[in-house]
Amino acid sequence: MISACLALQAALVAHFRADAAIVALVGAPAILDGVGPRAPDPHVLVDMPTRRDRSGGGAPLVEHVVQITVAAREPAFARVGAIEQALLDRLAVAPTLVGHRLVLLDLDHAEFRRDADRRGARARLTLRALTEPL
Repeated sequence: MISACLALQAALVAHFRADAAIVALVGAPAILDGVGPRAPDPHVLVDMPTRRDRSGGGAPLVEHVVQITVAAREPAFARVGAIEQALLDRLAVAPTLVGHRLVLLDLDHAEFRRDADRRGARARLTLRALTEPL
């Protein structure tokens, strides 16, 4: 069975790549689960989730924290904001995980910042999720 962390990360990437609005803003190849030295501009990075056992009362639950980063160069702030909103709109529909059931998926917080050179911008979305094995 695939781990809950890998299943969640893969499901989020696939979920975003299946959305026409997100693909129109960044392109499917720019929705990533890892970034190398030549990341596309703009891009969305779905980091590997962290996990914490939240089992109790006979229910095998896992809590995850997932960071999703949106990065863009000029015109950066408007692009990042549009992509961030498209991601949030897509998350109104829960992704489907392989081997696990998504019990909960919530936005914990979002933060925006300009890059040090003031030419780029980033948004970081922090999601909290609960999963259980099927």
